[in-house]
Amino acid sequence: MNYIFQILKENHQFECLLGKGLDKVPGLKIALLEFLKRSNPQNKDLFTLVALHFQLYHEMAVMWESEAKDIINTLVSYAAKDHGKLQNSTQQEIKLTKTEYVQQQLQLAVSNFTYATQYYLREKTLNLANWCSNQAQLVGFQLSLFNTVSNNQQVICILNLKSEHIDKILCHTLNFSQALIVIHAYNFPVDWTNLIYNHCILNGETKYLKDFMTVEKLTASLVQDCARRYRLEKGITHTMTDNMKMLISELSDIECKYMLASQLGFKTLVQSMLNNPMIVAYLKDTVWKKGYSMT
Repeated sequence: MNYIFQILKENHQFECLLGKGLDKVPGLKIALLEFLKRSNPQNKDLFTLVALHFQLYHEMAVMWESEAKDIINTLVSYAAKDHGKLQNSTQQEIKLTKTEYVQQQLQLAVSNFTYATQYYLREKTLNLANWCSNQAQLVGFQLSLFNTVSNNQQVICILNLKSEHIDKILCHTLNFSQALIVIHAYNFPVDWTNLIYNHCILNGETKYLKDFMTVEKLTASLVQDCARRYRLEKGITHTMTDNMKMLISELSDIECKYMLASQLGFKTLVQSMLNNPMIVAYLKDTVWKKGYSMT
């Protein structure tokens, strides 16, 4: 069959294989795709023509996804070599240089992941479609980082990261909306306590907390974990204290809010709660009934 396919292709008669009724021939569609992959892998147009004719959406999705991955792997590999690093080097130190070529390649990767998403959706392979969509957003985010620098300057590479490096950039580099893109793209098991403590208590990023609370619930356990880390700090500054007060004040759990404010000696916060008759009534029925009082 490969010999026949080659003769038809050389004589510009390949499309006749897509004629009416031939799609019912057992094994023909897979044989055609395998032939095209081996004989002329660069001819995407012909591959697409065959795949769409036989409604091989999964194969189309895999092709676009693979191309996007190849682009990213090549860019990251070159970036690592430019920095004189090995493939298993410290990923967070790898940076991409803003050039027209790099930006074009990243835009091509975004397009390829987008096409892959569309074909996975047509195949109703939702998990793979979601993954490719997240990758498209990640590469788009990488592209957006170039907006902050001039040509030939460098930005941090957020592609092909390992777990330990993801955690570091989440803690020290990215804002909340950027963090969500990275978390979803890598399906990363995020420790929100660690991120909230670093961004809000140590760095005083109030916007990070506000953005977090529009998406996630500020739980009592999260704030309690932050309070435990706060107590263990050897050099607590006035700014850190103000940030800790701010975090506790955002709690909707009145009992936890009162207890943490009391334990940490935030008397102004405690007093503001005691000035509210409804809160006092609640505390009488809960915290104070258990024998806990203000320090």
